[in-house]
Amino acid sequence: MGLPASKNALKKLGDRLSSGADPTPADDALLNAFILSYDEPAAMVQELVTQAGYPSTSRLKTRGTLIEKLARDPQTKLPSVQDVAGLRVTVENRVEQDLAVDRIRSALEASGCPVRVVDRRERPSHGYHAVHLIATVLGVPVEIQIRTVLQDLWAQVSERMGDRFGRAIRYGGPPLPTGDPKQDAVRLEVVTIHRERVAQAIATTENLMLRLHRLKAEREHRTQVIEGRLYDIEALELQGDDVSGDRLELVQAEQSMRESLSEVQGMLMELEAITETFRTTLLDQIRQLGEMESESRS
Repeated sequence: MGLPASKNALKKLGDRLSSGADPTPADDALLNAFILSYDEPAAMVQELVTQAGYPSTSRLKTRGTLIEKLARDPQTKLPSVQDVAGLRVTVENRVEQDLAVDRIRSALEASGCPVRVVDRRERPSHGYHAVHLIATVLGVPVEIQIRTVLQDLWAQVSERMGDRFGRAIRYGGPPLPTGDPKQDAVRLEVVTIHRERVAQAIATTENLMLRLHRLKAEREHRTQVIEGRLYDIEALELQGDDVSGDRLELVQAEQSMRESLSEVQGMLMELEAITETFRTTLLDQIRQLGEMESESRS
């Protein structure tokens, strides 16, 4: 399909929209056509993501959110906005997230789509953690957000807080003032705790789980190696060779590995319980914020 106008014409459109002036009917029509031009590339990317084994949700930015983005950052030019079309993939944990990033990136690149990786786990944006893949399809970017369940729930709470306290909080800004200094202070504290302490606690927990999963895999591999050597020792014993010393050493090493595996597994179970607590707490926050928003509208 392609873009509905030259990049220069679209830059000028973006400049007019970011100025705050009311769009003309012609500007409205061009903006709508610009957004719809991303529909086909997004569908193509979603099909490739599905073929890689991952269900996803998709959306095109609305006129309002796109104009808001341009007004918030006038240096951003309309044709260079990376997330006009977006997909989201949610996986269980960091292990699955890394795997999803590799598989989806490989599927896209194998189909001829250049891919850029933006790792928000290494460089969080106001508490937001995720991995974004920016795939270029038919000349336009399509953003794929790959989140863990906890990263996604944290982001949903941020969305609800934005609905309740003002969208600026999603980009590091303060909540909208209420006219009551005490209530403003409480709102700011709630937002700051979520943006900083909750986000960091989730990230720390997920990073520790990732390290333990890797340690568990390494211990399992070493146990298998020891078991293979024990099998060889048993074969030598059947031939009459005296390998009792080697056998005792390997049995002790196997026992040590199994004890270490058991300890790692116990730590993983404790972290999974903490993760479930995070999940329950975030779901409760989403529900409570939704109820508050419904009450304010009634």
